[in-house]
Amino acid sequence: MARENAVICDSLGLTSIPSVKSFGATPIKYFFITGDAKNLNNIPMIGRNDFQGASAVTSLAISWSQVRSLEDEAFAEMPGLKTLVLSDNELQSLSAATFSGITSLRELDLSGNKHCAFDETMFTSIPNITVLVMGDMNLHMLKETFFNGLMSLRVLKLYSNNIRTMP
Repeated sequence: MARENAVICDSLGLTSIPSVKSFGATPIKYFFITGDAKNLNNIPMIGRNDFQGASAVTSLAISWSQVRSLEDEAFAEMPGLKTLVLSDNELQSLSAATFSGITSLRELDLSGNKHCAFDETMFTSIPNITVLVMGDMNLHMLKETFFNGLMSLRVLKLYSNNIRTMP
């Protein structure tokens, strides 16, 4: 469904990212690919070329889609991206290269990715984050340097984890 610069693909059982170009000539600002616990999408990987033509997107949500991996610079085609929601997927690992090219990013939601490994430098390519949600990720500990570089961080949500001590 496309409406006023928004594309919403809700519980469609998708197996790949739909081409933004297929929704017409109007630049898309809001792109949502979602499911729920009973109606999952099955998009195992997000590649760098999946967002060609999406340079106007400022808000992207891909949740309940069983995403396991993200190519380096997966979101680089969206330099104006401000909000990225990758909640309730099956992400395996994230690094600074994953988010390279989207320095305008302000809000990042990774909640619900229970088995995700993080590179210590993950946030170096997205230093302007103000809101970071990492709830329900089965986190046990955070290294002292994990949030280095996030000088603009104002909201940090770590709910439903098993963190015993904070650095």
